[in-house]
Amino acid sequence: MKPNERSDLPDLLAACDTVEDFAEYDRIEAEVIAREAAHGKWNATTLGEVAEFFSMAVQTVKQWRMETPPMPGNDGVYPLREIVKWRLDKVLQTDLAAAKRQQDFELGRIQVETKQIELDREKALILDRQEVELWAATALIELREGIMQLPEMLAASAPQDLKDFTRDESDRHCRDLLLSTARRLELSEIGKVRAEE
Repeated sequence: MKPNERSDLPDLLAACDTVEDFAEYDRIEAEVIAREAAHGKWNATTLGEVAEFFSMAVQTVKQWRMETPPMPGNDGVYPLREIVKWRLDKVLQTDLAAAKRQQDFELGRIQVETKQIELDREKALILDRQEVELWAATALIELREGIMQLPEMLAASAPQDLKDFTRDESDRHCRDLLLSTARRLELSEIGKVRAEE
């Protein structure tokens, strides 16, 4: 009777009746202890045990032995600690490789978008923000000057007795319109600043 592991020893000891049985038990116990020492507590003896330890199929563990670098261990001795470290290293390398690929993809996308913006700028499909702001500011100043001339123009075409009234009323409406537009622009600018924060 040869036990496969230490848990079989108590049954073997209970079956001993003679001095020879006890001597054989001592030899077997020494063999089990020596095998445990040689293989270590954290070693598996078969690929099935490795598969069970990792809750994987035996076929998966067999594939691990074909990978580069291969799974640590040899027939009969599979050091579980080393295999765990090997698996973690493989997962980490895979994660790092995936992160690098994602980073390279993002960098490539940014470069493509930058080139597209430059091309669109050359084709005048998009304008520089400062140029647009300068154009808008100039247009608003010209519009304001034109609107402020309206009261005089309207008063000039009104009957003599209504000239002052027409000038004052149209001036008040023009100023209200300009003030409302200025407030709307300020609120839009405040909203843009808050969105950027």
